[in-house]
Amino acid sequence: MFELASSRLLTSWVMEVLGSERIAIHPRLIMIISMPGHEWHVAYWHQDRFYGPYHVVAYIPLQNTGAFNGGLMVAPGEHKRGLMPHAHNEALSGKNKWITLPPEVIASLKEQRQLELMAGDLVLFDGLLPHSANLNYSEDVRFAVSLRYTDLTDPFFIERGWRWEDLAEEGRRALARKENAP
Repeated sequence: MFELASSRLLTSWVMEVLGSERIAIHPRLIMIISMPGHEWHVAYWHQDRFYGPYHVVAYIPLQNTGAFNGGLMVAPGEHKRGLMPHAHNEALSGKNKWITLPPEVIASLKEQRQLELMAGDLVLFDGLLPHSANLNYSEDVRFAVSLRYTDLTDPFFIERGWRWEDLAEEGRRALARKENAP
């Protein structure tokens, strides 16, 4: 995973997108595993920038993906609105661990596009782009790689001493909600 994240080709594209040669690869290299019919880990509508100073996200499905097996949806152009409010979705309470965009914000998205991707495709997107996975209705586990990059010259990141925010406490609260759900 680190070889992929730090490959010359991928980092050169990220630097071009950011307009900066000073980038950091987020240390948590993510293998997304979407089990058929399991909702707890489905990352419904959100912005990765909400979870940390991620400026560019690289998403690589490891098999063909679409709506049926939980593929990626995006809201093109909506990253220009900046960071949107996120909240616990009461309709998902106990079913899902993520903080998401509230229903009224999701309804305000001008377009919600389902991506049909082939195994090994690369999607680079702004950390402010609202995006969502779908529930995996197939009989197969869906795998994807998600890598995040930060511009080291970003003032917010500099002010925090170039530290990634630790979301472990939020994860523990989400697990407690799941365990206490009816």
